[in-house]
Parts: sequence; C-alpha cells; structure tokens
Amino acid sequence: MIEIDHTPHPILYYTMLSCNITSIHTPRGNPLFTAYLYSIPILAARAITSYGVVYFSRKKTQKLLHFSIMETAGITCYARGAVLPNVSSQQYSNTLTPPRVVSPFFSSKNLKASSLFGESLSIAPKSSLAKAKNSWTLTKCEIGDSLEEFLTKSTSDKGLITLMISLGEALRTIAFKVRTASCGGTACVNSFGDEQLAVDMLANNLLFEALQYSHVCKYACSEEVPELQDMGGPAEGGFSVAFDPLDGSSIVDTNFTVGTIFGVWPGDKLTGVTGADQVAAAMGIFGPRTTYVLALKDAPGTHEFLLLDEGKWQHVKDTTSIGEGKMFSPGNLRATKDNPEYAKLIDYYVREKYTLRYTGGMVPDVNQIIVKEKGIFTNVISPSAKAKLRLLFEVAPLGFLIEKAGGYTNFTVGTIFGVWPGDKLTGVTGADQVAAAMGIFGPRTTYVLALKDAPGTHEFLLLDEGKWQHVKDTTSIGEGKMFSPGNLRATKDNPEYAKLIDYYVREKYTLRYTGGMVPDVNQIIVKEKGIFTNVISPSAKAKLRLLFEVAPLGFLIEKAGGYSSDGKQSVLDQVVVNLDDRTQVAYGSKNEIIRFEETLYGSSRLKPAQPVGAAF
Repeated sequence: MIEIDHTPHPILYYTMLSCNITSIHTPRGNPLFTAYLYSIPILAARAITSYGVVYFSRKKTQKLLHFSIMETAGITCYARGAVLPNVSSQQYSNTLTPPRVVSPFFSSKNLKASSLFGESLSIAPKSSLAKAKNSWTLTKCEIGDSLEEFLTKSTSDKGLITLMISLGEALRTIAFKVRTASCGGTACVNSFGDEQLAVDMLANNLLFEALQYSHVCKYACSEEVPELQDMGGPAEGGFSVAFDPLDGSSIVDTNFTVGTIFGVWPGDKLTGVTGADQVAAAMGIFGPRTTYVLALKDAPGTHEFLLLDEGKWQHVKDTTSIGEGKMFSPGNLRATKDNPEYAKLIDYYVREKYTLRYTGGMVPDVNQIIVKEKGIFTNVISPSAKAKLRLLFEVAPLGFLIEKAGGYTNFTVGTIFGVWPGDKLTGVTGADQVAAAMGIFGPRTTYVLALKDAPGTHEFLLLDEGKWQHVKDTTSIGEGKMFSPGNLRATKDNPEYAKLIDYYVREKYTLRYTGGMVPDVNQIIVKEKGIFTNVISPSAKAKLRLLFEVAPLGFLIEKAGGYSSDGKQSVLDQVVVNLDDRTQVAYGSKNEIIRFEETLYGSSRLKPAQPVGAAF
C-alpha cells in the first residue's frame, strides 16, 4: 500500500495525460496494475483495458488519506477537497514490483504544487499543457462570442480553427438526429441519406464526413471503427482525431443526456502519443440544451458554447477551477462485489452524505464535475468486472477537459403533473386521478401520459414541426437488474435500506441515477424494468411530495404495468391531507416492490410471482 500523506511515491505524480498510447486495437488481455499505470505504456485503446486516473485541483492534496494500490484499474475524476477514505489492501500488495522508469522531473518536493497523479498545468514541462496559459497572448475572449470569434481570438492556427468549426457543424447535425430519433425495442434510429441507421453509427458517419471535408485532418479513428482512416489532410501541419461518436447511446431512449467525445492530436499519429500531446479536446452534449464544451492547448480554461435556435454556437461560460463539494458518480459498481477497497470507498461517500449523481453516460457524468465545479467520478475494475473505458476515445480527451476545467450542468429535466376531477386537491388519493403526465426535456423532448380510462402509459415525441407523435406505449414492466437509489444518506441510520442497496450491488444491478425524479422514473417505463427508491431515516427526512410528484408518477408507473409502494401500500392509496405532504416511495416491477417491502418491513402486501429475497 502507498500512503500518500506519509510517504509520497514517485508513480503517483504521473498524470493520466502522460500515459503513452501504443496501440489502437490490441487483443484482449489482463488489466495492468494501477500502481504502475503512470509509469508504463498503455497497451490498448479499445474497450479492453483502461486505467485509473484522478482529475482534481491542487488544494488539500495532503488531506488525501490512504490510496490502496491493488490489481484494479479504472478512471477517477474529482475536485479538490474530495477525500478518499482510509483504505488498505494486503490482498494485492505482495504482487507489486518497482516500475521500470520514473521521470526525475517528478519528485516528492513538488507535491504541494502538483496534482496527485501528475504535474499541474501551471508547472508541467514545456512539452505539456502547462505552456497553454503562458503562451496565450491573443485577444481576450468574451462571453457572447460566436464559436468562430472565440477560436480566432484563442489560436493563430487556422487549420485548428477550421477543424473545430467543422466538428461543431457535425455536432449540430447529430443533435438534430438524436432529437428526432425513433426509438424501438433495441435501438434508436434516424435517416442518413437513404439509410436508416442506429444513431451511434449515424453520428459516427457524420463525424468522419466532417473530418474528411475539413481538409486538415490526416487520420481519424473512432470507437466504432478503431482503425486509422485516411481523411486526406496533410501530415505536416494537419491533425489526427480520435472520437467516441455517441457515448451513452444505450440510454437515448430513456432521454438521458448523451454526448460525443473527441481528442485532437497534431500530425499523423494516434499511437505513441499521450493525452498531454493533444492540441484540443471537446464534448458535444445533447441534453435539454445542446452544448459544445471544448478546450484548446493554447488557451486557458474549458469553454461552453450553447447551440442557439438559429443554429449558431454562442460562448456562454468559461471556467478555470474546480472547487469542493460532496457529489459522487460511481461507475462499474459491480466491481464492489470482489474489490473490497472500492466497496469501502463507496461506503465512505454514502457515510459522508455525498450526493449521488450517475446516469451511466460518461459525458454527462464527467461534465457535471466541470459544470458544478465539484465532485468525483470513478470507474474501477475487479477480477470479475473488467475495464471498459478507452484511453484514446474517452479517458484522454475527458482528462484534457477536466484539467482545463469548466461548464454548466446539462442533465435531463422534466415537468410532472397530475389531474384530479372536481375542485379538490386534499382529501383525495392518487387513485382518484383521471390523468397524469411528464414532460421530459432531454436530447429529445417527450410527453409521457396516462389516462384513467385507457390502458397503458404512452410516449409522444416532439417533432421539429411542433407536433407530438405517438412513438411508444408501455403496458407491462418486467424483471430486470437496474436500480435508481435516491436519498442514499438514509442508509447511514436505516440499516434495512443499507441492506437493500447492498443487495443491488451484490447482485450486479446496473446503476442509473441522475438525481432528477423524472428521468429516473421514466427509464423504468422506457426500459420496462428496474426499481426506483427514495427511503427516509431518522436523519434523512422525506423530501418527495405526494401531491406534486409521488402520486402522479405512481399513476404513470401503475398504468404502465408496474407497482408503487411507500413500504406498506401503493402510493396511490395514500390520502393527501395537506398540500405539502411528503413520503418515501419505490416504483418498479412486482418482484422488486415485494423485495423493497420485505426488506424494509419484513413482509409484503403483494403475493410474490417468484421467490425474491434481499430480506433474507
């Protein structure tokens, strides 16, 4: 084990951006030890192995307690003041051997002026990002600038300006295609010429096309096509681009925020390079708003551009620092089953009352750190839960953006309403509603409604011409391992809720939780599976309002064929006594509600369809 606050170790000063990319499509292999991540080359850039990284500002690095080095890999992004718990591991410590090469530049005396895993941007070597701020001598950029104005002021490289504008054009088209995609049972599709393509492949084609017609890109490769493609641009003075065309494409149908990631390297190489060699990186974020978040090597900060109705990108924010705050986004929670150190870390976040925000889409989950200027994103592996994040297509570009820092939040949001007959909103129950609905403002805008006298819950898509088109109806919610756990702070003094959450993790449920009740409940209707919980405890009181949120969403879930519960009864059976009445709640399939009730209260009002048992 390496004790950061006691014995600074040279390997901990290597930034993720210093990792060397040696291959684009290496065959699958065993993960390398995280302990040596920052002193050895990356052996794969596809979805096979990827490695632990930490993004955060310099303040309070000495307060990090102990970071156990083990046979685990993943990605971690966090803000200054995010404290790791005191963890240790004898299980893996005997397997470590010294790294072959440690740069003399990285020494313990630089700790206070550096990021934990690498030199900060302000003191890094001349070849790294550090020169960006000092070399920026062009006209000062201003909020309100167009994308073209910003780029012209930020860099004198006309080729890079052309490239970033071309990618902005592609993102604008992708946003339209995602917004108007038709989502079926297995994929969301839209037209590309005469073809109907899944939206991720459509985005992939649009980006390759934009790079080819920019005439400044030599090579490009994508997560979908992980081989170098010649784009026809010059090797000398040109660029090579790696991109993930639509990260989170599997959650487009739930209307969660999704996005595009790309990194830009100078010249004609995408191997033998590091993240610090990038000249630019960016995300296209397709949520309630469409934004283009980018960073340039020669300009300070990370900058957000908003897509206006007239199709122009407008500079709306720049940020150069990430502050403190308790917000966590834990990827690959399945790894906690056989990675006790990761389990201990997650327990720490819950115990210390961090706010959970996790969609399962890497773009929104990392972007919120930039946007909120606080928090931590983790994605850790274990013997049974292998790494999935790619250094070239995801980790390095997002690391560039994180280290530059900035942006606004862009999660899915929505409107909820219930309709009762007559002139009363107290003394009524949720079952008395004649209709309920949600308006969901994500990459697409949808209207999900249910009527008392009609079966099912129905989804309508807002088309560009302003019409609502019926695109889906849901009449049953089946079994499936997906969970959305609200109010995790309650697990601190509600042991039954803690037991239920432990069950979901142990049984390898997929975590999907944005912190927005509309998208978190809507995904159950769209995916036709899963469980949403929001439980109270002596110290974590109820926040959800029966009249305004719980009853209308309960109506939608039960009309879709699911079930709701406050622990003992359907939420639709609760009487609204006061307008501000609050309650705990769970929504999901029959077996999930049985498990919820049995675990919290020892029995269930529902007859089980099959054996369930987090309670045992």
